[in-house]
Amino acid sequence: MRSVAELGLSANTVQKYGRAHGWPTEQNRERFYESRYDREDREEQESRDGAERA
Repeated sequence: MRSVAELGLSANTVQKYGRAHGWPTEQNRERFYESRYDREDREEQESRDGAERA
């Protein structure tokens, strides 16, 4: 815990990621910060792409 604190992360952040089974991937971080509208657009695009491939 101390070595992580030296990196500038709070204990709460370490506990949050520990409960979530590890550090998030770059894709998970991007999705966490996207707005609802961005997410809806992305999901629509993914569903269109999936329908075209089928």
